[in-house]
Amino acid sequence: MGLRDRKYMHEQPSDEEGRSMGHYLLRLVTVFLGLYLVFFAVRLPVPILFKIPLLVGLGFFLRYLWRLPLRMTRDSFLEQGQEAERQQNFMKAAYHYERALEVDRDNLTTAIRLLAAYEASDQVKKSCRLIGALEGRIIPERQVEEFEHLVSRYQMVTLEKTDAGCRVRLKEE
Repeated sequence: MGLRDRKYMHEQPSDEEGRSMGHYLLRLVTVFLGLYLVFFAVRLPVPILFKIPLLVGLGFFLRYLWRLPLRMTRDSFLEQGQEAERQQNFMKAAYHYERALEVDRDNLTTAIRLLAAYEASDQVKKSCRLIGALEGRIIPERQVEEFEHLVSRYQMVTLEKTDAGCRVRLKEE
């Protein structure tokens, strides 16, 4: 099974021009919009019990807008990693996947891509560290076969069947 055999592995992120300037612009707009909406909500002539849910919802919305540039950055790192894979430069792909994983630690697909890049570039120590970081995580059914293939050479890993997929367990030595 090759590095790009799975359909989910080569889903392309959305392509967008001017990302770096867009990050700053979106953050600036978020700050001004947030300030305006908070002042507007506070000055509404309604009881405080109606303002509290409004402010909480506003907080979640503003948090989403604030983190949006990070998602764009993660997608750009994933895109650069995929391009490096196509060029068979797995060290560079691993570098970009590491950056993407720094932005979004919970993204399991990125972690599996990084593990595949480590395997392709024979970075055994980094592979072991990444597998150790994945202990206790549940791998969804659609990714279990690929993950199992990547960790098959390591005797320290077992996969425990659950309802949602397989839980990664490290064997005691």
